[in-house]
Amino acid sequence: MTAWIARMLSEGDGSPSTKRVLFSVAVAAAIAFCVYDIVIHRGLTPMSVQLATATLVATGGSFAVSRFAESIEPTQKPPQ
Repeated sequence: MTAWIARMLSEGDGSPSTKRVLFSVAVAAAIAFCVYDIVIHRGLTPMSVQLATATLVATGGSFAVSRFAESIEPTQKPPQ
């Protein structure tokens, strides 16, 4: 299980990815807050819904931007 988590939080070449670790921590914190809110208040409050939405949008946006940046990176060096 730890090997899978280490691969999940690393780039494709195996190098550590701070961005992936930070987003994982942010998503885990948002989930924990929403679970806490459900248990204490017997349901989601509007603030929890906004937090979950903002976390998903930020994570999805970051993923989309990084994929777009990877797609436009030149794969070959220009001729010299």
